[in-house]
Amino acid sequence: ELQSLKIESSNNGYKLKEEGNNYWNTANGTNQYGFSARGGGQKINAAGSFRELKEFAYFWSSTQETSSNAKYLSIQDAETNIITGDVDKNRFFSLRLIKDI
Repeated sequence: ELQSLKIESSNNGYKLKEEGNNYWNTANGTNQYGFSARGGGQKINAAGSFRELKEFAYFWSSTQETSSNAKYLSIQDAETNIITGDVDKNRFFSLRLIKDI
């Protein structure tokens, strides 16, 4: 589902970011697809603190890679590319529900 979003947006994170700089350091988002991604950062583990606020948006996918890893999508403040990969499920990322149409 997130891979489809990456393809649909032509791998351009600006098209998914909320406009303005309330949730980002740089006001470069166009929100062309109405996704309204906010730079919510991440938390590495339960004992840690949130970091990368207004710098990155991380979103979990529903796709599990292994019993301990899952797919994610990341949008960076000052870069257009959308990053996808897999990472340890103990991290705290944002969730977005995406309806299939």
